[in-house]
Amino acid sequence: VGVTAAENLIVIRCHPGTASAVAFALDDVELDYVVGTVAGDDTVLIIVDKTEHAADVVRIITQLGNVDSVL
Repeated sequence: VGVTAAENLIVIRCHPGTASAVAFALDDVELDYVVGTVAGDDTVLIIVDKTEHAADVVRIITQLGNVDSVL
């Protein structure tokens, strides 16, 4: 499990079969700067409004869950 940011996109790697639940939880908490999420089987793509905000969102995600971040 890990989080990586690239420009205004954030990728969360999850355990197989859990990405939809992770994306739903992120959508449910309505994080600032997050425009939307897309989930696959083990990956969530988060679209952030501006590149400058991606690091803030990654910090929040790493604080909420047990994940490693790579900025």
